[in-house]
Amino acid sequence: MPRKISYSPFKSYPGTLITLLVLVYFFACTKSKPQQTVQNDAIVGKWKLTKSCRCDTCIDSSAFNYQVLEFSPDGHYQITAVVGDPIFQCKGTYTITHQSNGDILNIKMDSNCPADFFYIPGSHIYSETGTTLILDLNTPFANPCLYRNTYVATK
Repeated sequence: MPRKISYSPFKSYPGTLITLLVLVYFFACTKSKPQQTVQNDAIVGKWKLTKSCRCDTCIDSSAFNYQVLEFSPDGHYQITAVVGDPIFQCKGTYTITHQSNGDILNIKMDSNCPADFFYIPGSHIYSETGTTLILDLNTPFANPCLYRNTYVATK
């Protein structure tokens, strides 16, 4: 009668090590980033767009788009954007809403500005470090691609 050969990764040292490493890798990659809370005054100042990412493809924004966001301590903001030749400028008020999935930048535009101005209103604040502001834009698109803008603090 032929012997039945069976393999179990737990019966050999290399198999056990490989299995253990796969499990450690899996659990290490599934940890979520601790939620950061951004206060209204944390974004006060002037921020210049440096990088735009669409569907994991990032480009230097100066090549196609110039944007400056200015947030004041009294809850007012101004956005200046140049795309090609036209200069767009919008003003209004802002607040930050703390939600379970992160902080949302609420912007109320003046009447002469489009409600979805560069998809900034309603953006998720991914990160704010004092020198860098990263926004996950609030796009109306049905695709699952992430649109993310990175801004740096300017004087």
